[in-house]
Amino acid sequence: MSPTDNANNANNENNEDNANNATPNSINDEDTPQSENQRLQEARIHLKLQLMFVTGGEYRRGLKASLALVNTMLRHPHLFNSNSGGSRDGMAGVTAEELYDKLWYPVLLPLFEDSPIPIRFHIQRPVQRQEEQEHPMTDEDRAFASRVQVNLLLDHDHGAYNLAIIEIAKDLEHARICESRIENYAEGKAMTERLATILPEDQAVTFVVQIAGHSGKVISFRKAAQYITIATPAELNLQLPTNLVSFPVFGETLRNLLRFKERVNVTGNLILERLSSH
Repeated sequence: MSPTDNANNANNENNEDNANNATPNSINDEDTPQSENQRLQEARIHLKLQLMFVTGGEYRRGLKASLALVNTMLRHPHLFNSNSGGSRDGMAGVTAEELYDKLWYPVLLPLFEDSPIPIRFHIQRPVQRQEEQEHPMTDEDRAFASRVQVNLLLDHDHGAYNLAIIEIAKDLEHARICESRIENYAEGKAMTERLATILPEDQAVTFVVQIAGHSGKVISFRKAAQYITIATPAELNLQLPTNLVSFPVFGETLRNLLRFKERVNVTGNLILERLSSH
């Protein structure tokens, strides 16, 4: 069953507290010189020790997401250039696929593990045009090829239902700055209208997540009337750290990702209840 409003409020409060505790804020700065790598190793040990004593719930999911982020910092330091997210030079040689596979997906996956509904991540990888040499790509084509799209799907006997779209670009240079608003609104509107054929209009809520490098925003869509879909832009903001010193910013992002996951689960539960009753 979908949670009540009171349960949602209580869960959100607990999620915010857990998000703060699930990030390695207790790794302090000693006067003794240590390399970033050594400090990250300490943070990983610290998180692993906490996981040994936490059996489940949002706190454990937050710990696993934090641990995944620390592991990525250790294994793929080139993804954490200080200029990433806004500068073309800062993300030189990094693809949107790499950002998704090595950075965002490992962080998102633990949050949706053991979800009460069967949510599946389906990535649409960019395809390089074979005729590029004969017909050079335009700036718009090149920008499109440098992004990946991930659909959060609810699988059911009657098909797959798209609950959210996550779009990842390697930086702001390659994100759809002007045309993205129109395309994202069209995508969100289409998702919402499909769900409105199953759910009451006021319960049909979907999401588009735009990510550029280490930052992103969550846009929600809901039906207001038969021919009207309302979008709430930048409802939740996301920001990943670029080093251990800036890791505390992940606390707010973790809280927002947990809110996003909870709202996706609510919509998914409503769909399953409606389909099961027919």
